Amino acid sequence: MTKKKYLRKNEFRYNTNPDVKNPRGEGHMAYVTVRRKKHSKINIVTHAKNFYGEPTYPLHRNPNVSKPSKRTSYVSVPVWERNSYLKDKPDGVWRMSNQDRKMVHKINKKHAKKHGK
Repeated sequence: MTKKKYLRKNEFRYNTNPDVKNPRGEGHMAYVTVRRKKHSKINIVTHAKNFYGEPTYPLHRNPNVSKPSKRTSYVSVPVWERNSYLKDKPDGVWRMSNQDRKMVHKINKKHAKKHGK
């Protein structure tokens, strides 16, 4: 049997990386799409129109179902993050709509080709 290169994920984790804290000094919510060894490919869920120096993409629905907000939520381009920064699942109900999940998949595919990965 061959080992899988990537482990597919569709889950939310809290990103505690000190380099990407929000203005209040807290971490951001991350949508994990792929896990490989000690790293995960994530898209940051934010309210900012720019993140990692690149524009973000608007989501159709706020993924925080238990605490909805009228502000538009955005998702960042994909980045690889160490698993040690990705803490346990967040409090409340976080769910990505099917429409948004498909959009995130397209964004990740587009940026993977752009950066040659």
